[in-house]
Parts: sequence; C-alpha cells; structure tokens
Amino acid sequence: MAGQTYRVQALVVCDHEVGTHEVGFNNRGPRVDQYQRIGTAYVGWVGFAWCAAFVMWGLKTVGFPVEKIPLRASVGYLLKHARDEGWVVDRPKRGDIFAWEIGSDEWPDHTGWVSKVLRLGPYFLFRTVEGNTSDGSGGSQDDGGGVYRRTRVMHRSKVTFIRIPGAPRRNSSAFLRRQKGKSAWVEWNTGTGRWKGWEGRAPGTRPNVVQRVPKGWWAALKNKKAALKKVSR
Repeated sequence: MAGQTYRVQALVVCDHEVGTHEVGFNNRGPRVDQYQRIGTAYVGWVGFAWCAAFVMWGLKTVGFPVEKIPLRASVGYLLKHARDEGWVVDRPKRGDIFAWEIGSDEWPDHTGWVSKVLRLGPYFLFRTVEGNTSDGSGGSQDDGGGVYRRTRVMHRSKVTFIRIPGAPRRNSSAFLRRQKGKSAWVEWNTGTGRWKGWEGRAPGTRPNVVQRVPKGWWAALKNKKAALKKVSR
C-alpha cells in the first residue's frame, strides 16, 4: 500500500476486520476492547459505543496521529474537530469518513468508512465498512454488535463527509504485516530493522510467518539477541 493516503490505508485495514463481533452484545469483546483502547486511549475504560473508536483504531494502525483529535470517541466531537481543521468535503470519495445523523437532534450518531460511492445527488448511495453496527436493517444501526460492510442511502442533510489529510512517510503496519520469512520474524522479535519502534505505534502488529517456526529461525533469533546484548554493554 505504499504511496496511498492514510484514509485509504486505514479503510483497507478496517475492511480486514469485517466479521469481528462483540461478545455478549455489551460493547465488549477481545478485539472490540482493542479498538476502544488503541483508537481512543484517552478514555481510560472500555464498554462504550465504539463506531468512532473503530475508525480511530484504523487510522492509528496506519500511523496517523489520532492523539491530535480531542474527544475522538464521540462522532460529534470528531466532526467538530474536522470542521475546525477544514477536513469536511461535499462530495465523498473512497476512504472518506461519514458522520450520520440518524435522529433529529442535529448531532451525528454513527460513523464509518466510505468504501465506494455509487450515486450522488439529494440522496447519497455508497458502500461502507462500519463498526458497532448490524448486518441489516433489522438491528441497531448505531449500536450494533459487529464490523460489517453495508450499502447505505442517506439524505444529503443527514450526512457529512470527513477527508483525513496526508499519507504515511514510512511503511504502514499493514505493509509490515505482509513481510515474511526469517529476517522479518527476527526483526519483529528484536524490534530492529523495519520493525524498530513500530510496536509502540501499532500494538499487535506482527509479520506473517509460517505456522510452525523452523528451528533455524530460533537459532538466528538467539544469535541476534546475543549480538544486540553485546553491543549494548
């Protein structure tokens, strides 16, 4: 994904999460807790409605500094910050974030990613990737239990689109996960090379390796750690 924007990279990362579901339908679950803690760490607790946290988790995973967005667990405050920064756009594109006002209180209730725009006009038709929603119209749209791809129809007056600026200057975590082989595995375990410092910016990221690590890789890891220890003395 080299050369892509933060927003498109984050969309791709979040799309890989489709099928993730809460455990117990109470805004909890191992993966859902990660979205909440990593995407909106300032909250300090888990168990809240997590559609915005899911979006922020995706951005943080690809290296975007979400810490600069105050009160980012709230769709409304996310939109307020976007307006202040000039990130709001009239015509949606792939990778934009939507803020959807479901009720009538002029405060957005739900958010997610635009994956493909199908029609513009008084009513927008577009495909999405969303967290904390349902897989159909029968469940809650803004406090559902999982990550789903949806096709949405929204009136122009009820939806606002946010375009996160910029692109990563270095490899994203999604790119790093695609790294394979002994060198990537050793670097990941020792925090060196391509993986130097990355765990602090994208917790949980790791390279794709064979299911059973060969014995020779363990020897390479032992030698690498011994060399690093010698250098640090």
